[in-house]
Amino acid sequence: MQEREVYEICVKKHFQARHNLKYSNGQQDAIHLHQWIIEVHILSEKLSEEGLVEDFREVDKILEGILDAINGAHINELEPFTRINPSAENLCRWFYRQLKPCIIAPCRLVKVVLYETEHYSASYREQ
Repeated sequence: MQEREVYEICVKKHFQARHNLKYSNGQQDAIHLHQWIIEVHILSEKLSEEGLVEDFREVDKILEGILDAINGAHINELEPFTRINPSAENLCRWFYRQLKPCIIAPCRLVKVVLYETEHYSASYREQ
């Protein structure tokens, strides 16, 4: 059986935003700030004529446009987080869904990883 080649790139960005989690028992965290780090992973089985999965700068530009809405914000005040808890897991899914339509075949968005701190992260991918 012949093995397939798969290439993957990762673009990482930093942003600041505040949030506070709400719990099912009615309690909630105090509003607090994170220096978030987001990683976007994109793969392709083919490289472009230039030998790229995708130009890092193009992915960076797309991600920057999405981050403009959230950088410096209190996430709880933004849709859909006025209705859902702004957990790292829910934020990953939100970023993924914002990014997915921007990634053009033959590239495919693999996953989004979001770090609240250097020790705590969450990721989201579709199967």
